[in-house]
Amino acid sequence: MSGNLLYCIISSYMLYFFMNVFGLSVGVAGVLLLIGRVFDAIGAPIMGILVDHTHSKYGKSRPWFLWGALPFAIFVWLLFTTPDISNTAKIIYAGVMYILADFSYTAMSTPITSVLPNLTTNTDDRMQANSIRLVFLTIIGQIWMGFAGSNTTSALIGWCVACIGAGSACTMFFAMVDDTVDFGEWKTGIRANGFLTAIGAAFCIQMGSGLGSFIVSMLLNSVGFDASHAVQSASSLTGIHLSFIWVPIIIYIISLILMVTYRKWERHEPVVQKELAEREVEAEEA
Repeated sequence: MSGNLLYCIISSYMLYFFMNVFGLSVGVAGVLLLIGRVFDAIGAPIMGILVDHTHSKYGKSRPWFLWGALPFAIFVWLLFTTPDISNTAKIIYAGVMYILADFSYTAMSTPITSVLPNLTTNTDDRMQANSIRLVFLTIIGQIWMGFAGSNTTSALIGWCVACIGAGSACTMFFAMVDDTVDFGEWKTGIRANGFLTAIGAAFCIQMGSGLGSFIVSMLLNSVGFDASHAVQSASSLTGIHLSFIWVPIIIYIISLILMVTYRKWERHEPVVQKELAEREVEAEEA
């Protein structure tokens, strides 16, 4: 939980921190976030393979998330440190610390995620453990904020509604990844928990997060946003409104469509689980 709290701060606050606190331009900040996520996304499947091939008295996953906690905390602290150095050195420092903080989180979180498919074989239990489907709630909250205008109270209500739905949608994703582990074993006979959860969770999340930050930064850059200005131009305010409200709505609608198409694989999951159970019995009897 503590790791996720820190990671959420990084994901939601990093672009603002790079621009308004560290003094980097919006374009440079966006590129750094994208590069960092790409590096981390490449490292995620490697981390998954390492987990799958780990054999210790503590198991496959436990050593990694125990050893990864301290480096993650240190790199997050360094990431939010603002040394008095030249602008070029700031860019290098910010990029290196961001990559190290991201990768140390992946080294800690991938082993934890790889444990989930083994906790239960019941899809309903997984869904209950990871959350319920509230994507519509997120869309409603986003639209609410879009029409809140200057009413701060109304905007905060919409923000809370959207966050409840977004949090549920994010946790639901891990249950879907767990089903792919079952499907992979059913199809190939290999249960690659670490690799598949790293690809399905860490890789996709990191790439999505990096692209999201990059798109927002490029949008703000195109409308002339300047973090050093106390008062932003009308075009900058429009860009902020689009990137904060309407771009996420479009992405959530696309996600909703993909979730509907995923339903057929959910209906196939009982067949997969039944055949895997039969294979396990046959292996024990052999």
